[in-house]
Amino acid sequence: MPELLLRRELGVFASMAFTTQAEAVLSVAGAVVLVRTGGAQEAGRVFFAQAVAGVWALLCDPRTDDIALRYVPVYQAESRGYGTALLDRLLRLDLAVTAAGLLAGALLTLVARRAGWTDPHQALLILLAILAAVVRSPAGLAGVGLSLVGEMPRLARLRLAAAALTAVVSVAALLLAGPAAYLAATAAAATLSSAVLLTVTRRRLAAVYGPPAPRPGPAPKGMLRFALQSSAAATASTGTDQGVLALAGVLGGPVLVTTLKIALAPGRLLLNVAGPIGPQLFPRMAAAVMARDFGALRRDLWRASVLLAVGGAVVLAVAVPCTGTVLGLVYGPPFAGLAPVVLVLLAAAAVRAVAVWSKALPLVLGRPGLRLGAVTADGLLLLGALYLTGTAAGFAWGALAVAGLGTVLWLSSLPRLLEAA
Repeated sequence: MPELLLRRELGVFASMAFTTQAEAVLSVAGAVVLVRTGGAQEAGRVFFAQAVAGVWALLCDPRTDDIALRYVPVYQAESRGYGTALLDRLLRLDLAVTAAGLLAGALLTLVARRAGWTDPHQALLILLAILAAVVRSPAGLAGVGLSLVGEMPRLARLRLAAAALTAVVSVAALLLAGPAAYLAATAAAATLSSAVLLTVTRRRLAAVYGPPAPRPGPAPKGMLRFALQSSAAATASTGTDQGVLALAGVLGGPVLVTTLKIALAPGRLLLNVAGPIGPQLFPRMAAAVMARDFGALRRDLWRASVLLAVGGAVVLAVAVPCTGTVLGLVYGPPFAGLAPVVLVLLAAAAVRAVAVWSKALPLVLGRPGLRLGAVTADGLLLLGALYLTGTAAGFAWGALAVAGLGTVLWLSSLPRLLEAA
């Protein structure tokens, strides 16, 4: 098996990692402006609305990304244009579910307002946040389409432009007209960005894979089961952070939401650096599994884990002496005391990053149910830690314990997983 990260692949990884990190930094910048202008209480109301909307968007998202990643190449290998047709069908499904999810979310928000479960201002924030979250859903599948035809650099540029546009218009709206305008501008920018990405993806896929040509006959065996399991796993995996913030709003109100939003940000930035490694390794892992070259695959995964462990340790060593000062400068002096919580959550993220490939490995091995079980247990344990402690510090230590347990289990079970493949 050739070296895992060739020069070209390393360049692609660097561009995607930079884009992901830039998106996260711009998101944090928006949160900083919210906290600075509205205080912990008002910012917490916005963060709570975004968390509720994020959970709702995930529940409504069919998560066709993994289906496309696995089956579009299979269809295309059978005949030119089959892969294009499958992605078109998945995109139409995404758009239909997006429209239905938006309508249902709006109706549920109005019902909650009528029932007195929320005040008018919070209901408006939730409604706008749902719009912004739901219209982003098809963009994930469009991104997969570009990656399948080798257009990762183009995808990185489009995502970076979308993030910059969203940051500029949303912060400008916040400063001019307040939190509701901030969310409305975010929704408008997300709608425009998704439309552009969908258009570019369909054109590039047709150019590389050929015009859509519907595949005759039934779907490949196991496709439906794979779709259901991978969809549920992806929803559970990406919804944990939003679920934590939504639960924090119920348990402790806007201030606890703001506290956790701030405390989770550095760890999220660290995971965003490591995150692209999984998708980048997917083709290599798949090739190794098909060639039954499990020894080389195991060595590559261990090498990646060691590299990530060293990187996480360096980040922690740099962060320990300066976190309190940075928090005070960025968010204001009252938040400097969050440094211990931030450092524990940063350590949890560093531990979790060591086995970042665990998201992709079960899919490569054809065992999406394993991924579903792992991410579901992880999410439930994190929510349980917050529910039982009800504090940011208690949640942070619980998150570190969960991350350590998960990483140890993945590393120790890797040889058995490969032997059973």
